[in-house]
Amino acid sequence: MTTLLKNSLYERLGGYEAIAVIISNLYDRMLGHPYIWYYWKGRSTDSKATEYRLFIDLVCASAGGPVISQGQDMKTAYKGLGISKVEWEFFIDLSAETLDQPRLHEREKEELFSLLTRSK
Repeated sequence: MTTLLKNSLYERLGGYEAIAVIISNLYDRMLGHPYIWYYWKGRSTDSKATEYRLFIDLVCASAGGPVISQGQDMKTAYKGLGISKVEWEFFIDLSAETLDQPRLHEREKEELFSLLTRSK
């Protein structure tokens, strides 16, 4: 099991805290985006915090970490919201911008980008 974790995306990214920093950056970008912020309009601070934590857990679990995701997969969680193709492209762009940082190696950027965007 140790070998598996060492080679997992979770481990290569630096574990839970490192992934939380990346997701925090992405989440802040989404909440501040002029065209998609309204998906969180009317949601309480507590509700946003819960969604944020579940998002981190989902990414950590999907990246091969020893984290159990207790929420739904992204496709199920956002079903029925009517996210348009244009709004999805904004998410893709925000994900790419978030991952465009020097401390991430190209392989990890590509794998995490794929993980984030495959739930369309």
